[in-house]
Amino acid sequence: MALSIKLLFLEDYRSHMKHILTLFLISFSFISFSQTTLTGGEVSGTLLASGSPYLVTGDLTIPEDSLLTIEA
Repeated sequence: MALSIKLLFLEDYRSHMKHILTLFLISFSFISFSQTTLTGGEVSGTLLASGSPYLVTGDLTIPEDSLLTIEA
């Protein structure tokens, strides 16, 4: 009886750990692959590598008296 209770507990523990690990990996992937969205309009200054990837959802324009630098 005690052995069967231990085995059930161990299987339940493993199942819970698999779910926790899966949720952790999914959460980490969202953090790792976050992006910066540019909705359109005027843009100038520097687009930093730390903000990449950039998702452009509209037309971007750079004003004539401005400069846009894209960090590699």
